[in-house]
Amino acid sequence: MFGIPSNMLPLAVMGTVALFFGLRGLYRYNKTKSPLTLYYSLSGILFGLSGLFYAIPFAITASEIILKSTVTIADILFYCGIMLQMRIIWYLGLKKRISFMWLFWPTFLISLISLAFDMNSRMNNRYYVENSIAIFPTNQVTLYLLALLSISIILVGLLTLMQIKNLKTTQQKIRLATLGLYFLFAGITVEYNFLFLGGNNTSSTIVIGYAVAALGFFVGLLFVTNKRSYIK
Repeated sequence: MFGIPSNMLPLAVMGTVALFFGLRGLYRYNKTKSPLTLYYSLSGILFGLSGLFYAIPFAITASEIILKSTVTIADILFYCGIMLQMRIIWYLGLKKRISFMWLFWPTFLISLISLAFDMNSRMNNRYYVENSIAIFPTNQVTLYLLALLSISIILVGLLTLMQIKNLKTTQQKIRLATLGLYFLFAGITVEYNFLFLGGNNTSSTIVIGYAVAALGFFVGLLFVTNKRSYIK
């Protein structure tokens, strides 16, 4: 990871931890069949792969075609991760009130529009590394739409924290609180990145935010793999 640009390193670390979290959670899901464990696990896998597809290519190639292709893949994975956040929001708070389609279609259309704007501008933008900083400009409309979609990550954090009252032991509550705080910190960090940094992670605030999120994912790993601690 020492060859990864400094602004991509937080994404690489976060992506690795999130991916491990998701894979372990998916293994746990095969035993518990808990829908929420599946949603959290798939979120970890999608966001983890997205972070790695953003970060790793900048360390191994200078080809703009490859960099733009891998960033596009990372974008699509991120949008899919957002869709999982909507599924969690629906499952925890709206399942008895509305169909999931009421969340799916607006999210899908906003994601499609966001990606289309970014793809259009991406053709004329340069992707490169300078002074150990990865440069990959993002369309301004896309940044606003990504910020809008990423509110879902904050909501997942809040809804997860609200589930604490349904657990019995202190250990379970601590693990769930840590997982909820991960989503909350990750959501706030992502919002800040999209709204104020152009999505380029060029701030110590982002490093701290992703570090806290990675720690939350690590402890959350214990949460989703403990037989007594998953949410049904």
